[in-house]
Amino acid sequence: MPTTPSHPSLVWPRSDGDPSRWPQVSAPNDTDWYFQEVPETDGRWVYYEQKTAEAVCRHLGLDVDVTKQRMPLPDGYKLYAHRKRQGDGSLRTDYYVYGSTRAPRFRSTREFEQHAIWLFDTSIPLEEHEKCGCPYSKSKKSSRQSMPATFKRSRLSAAASMSPAPSASKRPRRSLGAIEPRHHNTPRKRTQRQLTQQMSDLDDDIEDPEGPEIPPTVPDRANELLSGQRFRRGELIWFKCGPFTAPAGTDTQGVGPIGLWPGLVSSYDHRAHTLSTTSRNGDMTQVILHYIEYHIRPLGCLDPKTEVRRDAKDLMPWLGGTGLFEGGLDQYDLIGDQAMAALRRGANAAAEQILSTGAKIRSEFEQMIKLLPGWGDKWGKPLKFEELEDWDVIVMRLAYGIRLASSIASCWTQTDKITPLEDDPDLTEEDHIAVKNHELFLYQGLYLGGERIWLEDMVRIKKSRAELFSESHMLKGSNGSDSRCMTLLIRKICVVPKLELSAEGKREYRCIVYGDLFELEELESKSDVEELVTATGEEGMGQKPVVEAYTPPKGFRYRKLNPDDSEIMTDVCDVAGRMYPDLLDYDTQNWLIDPLNPEVSKGRQTPDDHHWSLMGLRPGLATASKSTIWKKDLADVVFFAPRTTWEEMTKYYERLVRDRLELDQLEV
Repeated sequence: MPTTPSHPSLVWPRSDGDPSRWPQVSAPNDTDWYFQEVPETDGRWVYYEQKTAEAVCRHLGLDVDVTKQRMPLPDGYKLYAHRKRQGDGSLRTDYYVYGSTRAPRFRSTREFEQHAIWLFDTSIPLEEHEKCGCPYSKSKKSSRQSMPATFKRSRLSAAASMSPAPSASKRPRRSLGAIEPRHHNTPRKRTQRQLTQQMSDLDDDIEDPEGPEIPPTVPDRANELLSGQRFRRGELIWFKCGPFTAPAGTDTQGVGPIGLWPGLVSSYDHRAHTLSTTSRNGDMTQVILHYIEYHIRPLGCLDPKTEVRRDAKDLMPWLGGTGLFEGGLDQYDLIGDQAMAALRRGANAAAEQILSTGAKIRSEFEQMIKLLPGWGDKWGKPLKFEELEDWDVIVMRLAYGIRLASSIASCWTQTDKITPLEDDPDLTEEDHIAVKNHELFLYQGLYLGGERIWLEDMVRIKKSRAELFSESHMLKGSNGSDSRCMTLLIRKICVVPKLELSAEGKREYRCIVYGDLFELEELESKSDVEELVTATGEEGMGQKPVVEAYTPPKGFRYRKLNPDDSEIMTDVCDVAGRMYPDLLDYDTQNWLIDPLNPEVSKGRQTPDDHHWSLMGLRPGLATASKSTIWKKDLADVVFFAPRTTWEEMTKYYERLVRDRLELDQLEV
């Protein structure tokens, strides 16, 4: 019998379920796979009902204990067990939810939660599944478009540690699926069962290999690389706002006017504006200006549908926000201190409210504390950005937003899995075999440090020349190159399993980036060519690269360091982030003083080493991604960071209320 919803709001307004989408069940089979229905009394049914209800409660903003709610699956949905005999005789069981007419099946509650939220949003027709946040709203897998034409080249492996790499000689090209572990210790032998299980499970842990096909190039990748736009969908940024100022007489504890706010780029529109001018003789001239309008979702425990729109000039990369507050880096600590002080005042008021009820024993207080009085009415209320007025709330939401953005920036994941073509010129026969054996996975992008990075991007590297490679295999550095960062033109993004298991016996993987290494060389004269133009040869089968030219900072040019018959290999952890070669150009931003146009200085600040590093003119470590937490996909990042931040802040608020009430001194 279907579960009864635990709350009146947890009733499905609609369903896209259809029993015809259920798999064919069969009797157990010792030699092949088979499906079995999972009884509704099974613990996995209960788990799906609980996690779905929890996600919907959070989406609807219900004032309930979300961890204790349950709701049935939508009409037409059912849970099945897929059982498959392994090579060693063991039986592997995976659980899937079937029934949706918009997705093949859901492999986990995490995948289904966003689909459930989409079903509850009746403003979106069922035909517009592309607006759903589940993994199946956008195709994840594609046939791989060949990279820019290159020679069949050997690979020069970058050092994995932060010490100079040992001397390495050119070697024949090897299979990507046979890369040594990062540390060259002797690998521990694995049993055949471990090997079989690792290869069998690898697809589920990295990305679903059975998703629907999509065009060879992800549209976002093509649009963003071809347009050369500074900011991309899903990226962390700072945007100009307000400024917000404290009321007269307020003790701001040193926090100055707030003129910038963290946010995420949700989308963008290409727009045109016509300017008409009339000369003295009556002739009219029209100029059409093309620009990009960015849609930004401000961070800070705000209404998830709130959005602001900004021109690119009023946006700054997340890594470039350091020091932009009035007062410099110290403002981050001051904002945090004042936000905590504001929450403490709010918690004291909530405690007084609880005391006014006349409660005397600890159990009565505990029941009221769980409701977090004052949080939902003020501190955690889903306000729109334009509704921010109270100074304490503004400072608290800003601190919340910075903490949330930092949590997002601490995560990284590979995106947009691709399958190579049979005649891909960049892969050997061994590579194709590795792909088929689930020992090599190829991707079109990365999400790292709050930035979207694509194949054919020019990225900054954290390491120096000496740390990357032996000098004998690279061109000598140009004058002053040691004070600038190395850059990598990405040709491939791969995920491979390590040859040894972890100390706990678990699988471990490496994400490896391949490409050509460059330095920024200062031009001797203005007549020198500044752009790096990528070549297209016969081996490219007539396919041109998405990006045909890479523009360096003014006064510099890209100088390739590795030989044409080789390429650089380095871990994703060595990538500092994207390049912003025109970051200081006065006509592209309203934040910083352009050294080439110092007269344009009103409302602008002097750039520091963080901004110069984003341009590539300081070492990569001066401004670098600190992403250390791997997530399976972008959806996992989206769930992890907001949920973690919400739990941290509400627990802190609850602790403040408890401290004020001195519960330890009360009777139970």
